[in-house]
Amino acid sequence: MLYWAGPGVGTAVVLLMLSGVFSAYQITAGATFVLLTPVDQRGQALGLARSGLIAMQGIGVASGGLATELSGSSADTIAGTGLLGTLCALLVAVAWARARGTGAGTIPLRA
Repeated sequence: MLYWAGPGVGTAVVLLMLSGVFSAYQITAGATFVLLTPVDQRGQALGLARSGLIAMQGIGVASGGLATELSGSSADTIAGTGLLGTLCALLVAVAWARARGTGAGTIPLRA
């Protein structure tokens, strides 16, 4: 979202680098997914999840290009998707905390 401030090239590169570093959560997310998947279905589930991830990345790139064409600014597109991603992450975090609080026993407390 700092792209709305109009950063210079150096700052923009650092922001994009940090964005990549912060994507390390995927390691824990992947491990949790494996733990929650029955052993006899893990191969199929992981294949489906990876295929879906690749497809959504392609859709994201195409959507980003379209948004940039419509807005006329790649910085606005990056900032807007950062805001959207943050809102989605907050919603998922709240849902995850609520699911863990139910004591249903389906979500491990430790990965």
